[in-house]
Amino acid sequence: MIRYALSKNVTVVAASGNDGTRERYYPGALPGVIAVGAVDEAGDVTRFTSFGANIMVVAPGMNIYSSYARSTYAYASGTSQASPVVAGAVGLMKSYALQQGVRLKDHEIRYILKHTSDKVDRRLRNEQAGYGLINLADAFKLLTHMLN
Repeated sequence: MIRYALSKNVTVVAASGNDGTRERYYPGALPGVIAVGAVDEAGDVTRFTSFGANIMVVAPGMNIYSSYARSTYAYASGTSQASPVVAGAVGLMKSYALQQGVRLKDHEIRYILKHTSDKVDRRLRNEQAGYGLINLADAFKLLTHMLN
């Protein structure tokens, strides 16, 4: 299913898992999926973020206020709260590019995320944070540059 989605230029985003180990969780660990870890309010990778999947980026995932069971709202924490932030960012970038007459490809989305995320240390890629904390402002600056 993931291969089919990718063949149709769908960018697939999934949570990395929440046990804080190298164990792989699916679909985040599948090839082609953008696996997302979580950071806390200070921007530090959470202790529960699993890193067995090849994490690409991290996003806010602590105390996220969202819809909940029985038509209510609640605070929740986890990589499942972080991955929709990245999925939403991908959707915004693809929508913006489409308004400019360009259909962004999955590899272009990956390029933008890789080169605009805020690094958590001096390395380009960190095992637990991937390429770093998603930075939507910088992503749109690079996207705008790419479209011009």
